[in-house]
Amino acid sequence: MNFKRKYFRKIPVTISALEQTFFIGTPCSQFSNHDLYKLGIIDKQLPLSEGTIFLPAKIGKFSTINADGKIIIRKDLPKETFYQEIFYKWKQWHGPDQIEKEGNKLIARERYQRQRLDAPDVRVTVSNIDGELFFLIKCEPNEEHLLHKLNLALEIFNEFDVHINSRNGLITLPHNLKAVDWIILKSGTITVEEIQEVVEKSISQKLKKTIRPVILQRLNYISSFSPDETVIGVAGYSGYIIHNFPNLDISVLESEFPDNATYIFDYKEWEPLSKLSKTEIIRNGLEKARVIHDEYWKEKIRKLLNPRSESNENNKK
Repeated sequence: MNFKRKYFRKIPVTISALEQTFFIGTPCSQFSNHDLYKLGIIDKQLPLSEGTIFLPAKIGKFSTINADGKIIIRKDLPKETFYQEIFYKWKQWHGPDQIEKEGNKLIARERYQRQRLDAPDVRVTVSNIDGELFFLIKCEPNEEHLLHKLNLALEIFNEFDVHINSRNGLITLPHNLKAVDWIILKSGTITVEEIQEVVEKSISQKLKKTIRPVILQRLNYISSFSPDETVIGVAGYSGYIIHNFPNLDISVLESEFPDNATYIFDYKEWEPLSKLSKTEIIRNGLEKARVIHDEYWKEKIRKLLNPRSESNENNKK
């Protein structure tokens, strides 16, 4: 069965009638390297091989929900104070001339509380069917996220076929899976400027012009304390940056998303943390601290990442 359309409002009868595990996907050969990069494949994963698994990049509505979850506005709950720092430009008279200036300002406003629903975190696996590589998504009859999986496949593949059997019997996914969700940049292997360039490219260009410069400023401020490693999320993890400070035993997570805080984790938890979904990282209460993006953010980050300055200030007192 082949399906090609923009999206489904409900599960097609021919699919809902299936009573066994099935796979939806399309041949890898249909994708150019440019198409593969858009999907979230990186150079390290090319040429494609059986067992490659990845969280698709956010290229539309369904792939964004798949990676980040969905936000519900809770009008049934009391409003909350939300802080947002924005970058702006203005013109100022200087004698007979006008000069352009720029700066940041922190805005505090009341808004309805937000609830972020867990991301489905559906992965795509490269599998071999009768000697040909396919991108496959595993599906179970009547599962919770079945409609989401179908729409995700349509969005990232444009079309898909339903697979149940191959010439050798039932289709199964490879046992040895190879995932690359993060790129680790170690201090000393490349320059600070090169790291900053990679970080900047990883932050979405689609962000508002008033927001993106603020996020980059925060990331640059954290990196000014010379982390041993800068870890950058790829594909569906893009927009997440982790700075590792093993000497302080902390990892600092900053992202391009409006979660209103920087997350501080134990450095020794970094490895298991990197294997979790983004929703699990943020929602499971694994952090040791959250630093709210308010007017005291810089001061709190400095105290965390430069504890000597804090002790020197105490000594002066």
